[in-house]
Amino acid sequence: MPAKIRQSLRAFSIRFGQESTKRLCYDCASVSNVTLPPPKRSVFAMQFILSTLLTALPAILPVFVLMCARIWPMRFRAQKVLMAAAFLCYAEALAAFALHAAEIAGGAPAFFNAFYGSPSVMTPYAMAGYAGQCLAVFALMLIVNWHAMVGYFSDEPQTKAAKSSETEKKAAPAENSDTGKK
Repeated sequence: MPAKIRQSLRAFSIRFGQESTKRLCYDCASVSNVTLPPPKRSVFAMQFILSTLLTALPAILPVFVLMCARIWPMRFRAQKVLMAAAFLCYAEALAAFALHAAEIAGGAPAFFNAFYGSPSVMTPYAMAGYAGQCLAVFALMLIVNWHAMVGYFSDEPQTKAAKSSETEKKAAPAENSDTGKK
């Protein structure tokens, strides 16, 4: 490689804060003796945000579910009962994970390892926690799909023709009552 290109690469590396002692291997297109610059503050901020989110997830998850329940109101009484059951199952799961952490004397790391599915030692409390989480998710699945289940398991057919005839029957007396008032 010509000396002029090597000088320009060396000047480029000095200009952008890299040490001049680093040698570039031009034949194999790799860099030898390279030290990476320290990560910027934004990397530490993102790591802090991610670790905080993962730490707070057991408490944030029920709040998120409540926010979704407020956005999409539940029409059937069974959905409200299932929502209460889901929260009870989730609370049981958190209590079971706390008992698991207390039993193995692992503290907060043992709790979070069990919550995220990688306990160091499997105890009956951890299994009860997983059962509570499964039941909570199953209850939420029933809440979301309740209208489809009611239509599938009901005896009467849910067709547009049946619905339209019912609405016509209800609308006909209402129209007659309006004309009688005039």
